[in-house]
Amino acid sequence: MSKIDFSEAMRNLNVFSERTLENAEKVMDYTVGEAENHAKRTAPWTDRTGNARRSINSKVWNEKDAIVGGLGIGVEYGKYLELSNQGRYRVIRPTMDIAKTKLMNNLKGMI
Repeated sequence: MSKIDFSEAMRNLNVFSERTLENAEKVMDYTVGEAENHAKRTAPWTDRTGNARRSINSKVWNEKDAIVGGLGIGVEYGKYLELSNQGRYRVIRPTMDIAKTKLMNNLKGMI
């Protein structure tokens, strides 16, 4: 009976897995950065001070076995822009809906 040594194959799989995770994080970072730029360009309100538009920001972080991307408005009244006036000034949620589709397409392109 002969033995098969899978240790090299397992090391290669681990390297592949790490690279895939690193690439996925880069794709997430790129996609969320695009979403931030899109939100700043397309925010439907009329600027008075420009603070709300400038405060739109994105962030990517690792959380357990997941890569998370977020988009938000940094001014205190940002939640009212998103949630009041029947959504007329909403920009974060619609942008993230677009970003989800782009993310999936970008990840498919990575594979």
